[in-house]
Amino acid sequence: MFVALRKQRFTSRELIKTSDDLKEANQNIVKISEIGQDIISHTGNSDIIRHLYSHLQNLMPCNILAIGMYNQSDESLTFTDAIEKNETIPAFSYHCSDKNSFPVLCFNSQQPIVVNNMQAEVGLWFPPDAVIEPNTGVLAQARVYIPLTVSDNRIGVFTVQSFNTGVYTNHHVSILHSIGIYLAIALQNTLNYESVTRQRDERDKALEQLKVREEQLRETNASKDKFFSIIAHDLKNPFSSILGFSDVLTREWDNFDEKAKHTFIRSSSLASQSTYRLLENLLMWSRTQTGGLRFNPEVIDLSNVALESIRVVAGQAEAKRVQVISYIPFNTAVVADENMLQTVFRNLLTNAIKFSFQGGLVSLSAFTDDDWCRIEIVDNGIGITIEDQVNLFRIDRSVKQSGTDNETGSGLGLLLCHELINQHGGRIW
Repeated sequence: MFVALRKQRFTSRELIKTSDDLKEANQNIVKISEIGQDIISHTGNSDIIRHLYSHLQNLMPCNILAIGMYNQSDESLTFTDAIEKNETIPAFSYHCSDKNSFPVLCFNSQQPIVVNNMQAEVGLWFPPDAVIEPNTGVLAQARVYIPLTVSDNRIGVFTVQSFNTGVYTNHHVSILHSIGIYLAIALQNTLNYESVTRQRDERDKALEQLKVREEQLRETNASKDKFFSIIAHDLKNPFSSILGFSDVLTREWDNFDEKAKHTFIRSSSLASQSTYRLLENLLMWSRTQTGGLRFNPEVIDLSNVALESIRVVAGQAEAKRVQVISYIPFNTAVVADENMLQTVFRNLLTNAIKFSFQGGLVSLSAFTDDDWCRIEIVDNGIGITIEDQVNLFRIDRSVKQSGTDNETGSGLGLLLCHELINQHGGRIW
C-alpha cells in the first residue's frame, strides 16, 4: 500500500509573513512578560491600574480601563479602580444577580466577553428592553471583559473599552487574557499584603492596648495598696480610742463621777460609730469594684431619703452642735436606688459636719427640671481649695485635710459617692 501527499510549497511572501508573525508573537510575549512583572512589582490597586493603563496604550485602543473586585459579603462586583481618558472615575458596582450586566455575565461564566458595537450587539447578549448606561461620561462602543482567577479562586473582572467600534480582535483578547493572569496575581498579592498589614496593625494596636492596660493596672494596684494602708491606719485610730476608753473605764470606774462616765461612754460610742461607718463604706466600695452591688432604681421621694440620712448622722451633728436642715420639698420624686442614695447622703453629710465649726449649719436642697434633679449639700465650714477639688474622687490622689475638731478620714466616703452616682448616670462635683 502506498500513500501520496502533496508537497507543501511556500512562496517567499508567505515565508516573510510567517516570519513576521513569529517575530510579532515573540515580541508580544516579551511585552506581556514585562507588563506582568511590572504590575506584580506593585502593591495597591490604584498603582497597578495606573501602570497597566499606561502599558495598554501601546498595545491596543484603550479609553477606559476598570478593575472590579468580588465582594463576597454582599455578592457584588465593585469597581473602585477605574480610569477614563487618563482620569480616575467614581467607583461603581454591580450585584452578581444583575442579569443585564456584562461584568456580572463575565464573572459568572468565567469566559471572556467581546463586544465591538454596543448598539448592534447588545441584543445578542441581553433582552430587547435591557438598557446599558455608561458608568460615567460617554458610552463605550467596544469593550472586552476578562475574568480574574487565582488558583480557581474568582476574585473579579477587568475590562478594556474604546469609544470606537470594531477595534478589538482575537489577538487583543489573547493579550488581555495573558495579562489577566498577571493582573489576578498582582491583585491577590495586594489583598494578601493588605490582610497581613491589617493583622499586623491590629496586633500592634492590641499589644499597645495591653501595655497601657498593664500600666494602668500596675498604677491602680499601687494606688489601692496605698489607699488600703490609709484605711488600715484610719481603722486603727478609732479602735485605739475605743480600747483606751474601755481600759480607763474598767480601771477607774469607781473614781469617775456620772458626768465623766457619760463623757467617756459617749466618746467611745462616737468612735464606734465612726469605725462602723468606715467598715460599711469599705464593704460597699469593694462590692462596687467586683460588680457585686446590684443597682435597683425605682421612683422614690427624695425628701424621705434626706430625713432618714439626717437621723443617721444626728449623733455626730449633736457632738459639734451643728444643725442639719433639709429644704427638700415633700414628694420630690426621682428615679434612684434608695439604699445607694442614702449611702451618698450619709457620707456627704458626715463630710459636711466634719468640716463645719461648732454651732455651724448644714443644709440640703434640691432643684428639678424636666430631666434632672440637682441636689446641693451646703455647709459654712472651712471649705476646700480648687487644687484639692480635682483630686477628691481619685483613688491615686490623697487629699489629707483634718476636720475642724481634728477629725481624720481616708477619703473612701467620697470615692464611694462617686461610684454610686456614676451608676445612676449622674455626676458629683
